[in-house]
Amino acid sequence: MATFGYLVLVLTGSALGGLVGGAAHWWRANATPYPERLFEEERWNAALNGADYVYERDIVKAEWDEAGWWEYYSLRNLLYHVLWGAAFPLMVGAWFWSERAAAVARACGAVGAIGWKPLFCG
Repeated sequence: MATFGYLVLVLTGSALGGLVGGAAHWWRANATPYPERLFEEERWNAALNGADYVYERDIVKAEWDEAGWWEYYSLRNLLYHVLWGAAFPLMVGAWFWSERAAAVARACGAVGAIGWKPLFCG
């Protein structure tokens, strides 16, 4: 039962992480205070925006619009945020697989304190 409960916890965390990634994509495209590409020369953009900009430009191949803003209607940009948000709980879940019974017990105690009774808490 602990294994099933742990899988439910990890997959729920992954789904929530994907949703948070989608919100982060929206935020980056619509709520940043200034465009990320301020100059025509890439070396100045890399110097001001740091290693994240270079990683996203060269490895992820992220897209920006003509004015330098993060491209909202880019599937690649959306997947970059959503997949990292969904993958992080999966990686943490795999890392702590040996502690799954303790994680389920702690999660059941936490949700039991607010009155919820998930099926896997038995």
